[in-house]
Amino acid sequence: MPKRHYTHVFLDFDETLFNHYAYAAWADEVLAKKFGKLPGFFADRFEEFHDQQADPLLRLFRHAEHIEAATGKSWDYVSGELEWAQKKLGHDFCYEDAHETLNWLTRQPFDLRILTF
Repeated sequence: MPKRHYTHVFLDFDETLFNHYAYAAWADEVLAKKFGKLPGFFADRFEEFHDQQADPLLRLFRHAEHIEAATGKSWDYVSGELEWAQKKLGHDFCYEDAHETLNWLTRQPFDLRILTF
């Protein structure tokens, strides 16, 4: 069998590097406190704002629409509030080995790309 020489590595962001379920649970808690709501007010409507594509594994999240429906505020405003809260926390919601893996990959002779929707 011939030896393969790879030139590109494509790495998926959600659920490979970034734990979006942990982030969504955290965001729900932060937004509930910020807007005087009960926990779950954001997370419980999560599925409602996903468009299922022909492929059952491809779902696109309408995040701006979800944020506005849940909070009455724009995505620009709320994302800024979440970013500020996250920076205070100092947690990036990446999986434990994500940074080590990325550090290794960036030292390899590959053209590395991170993909997400």
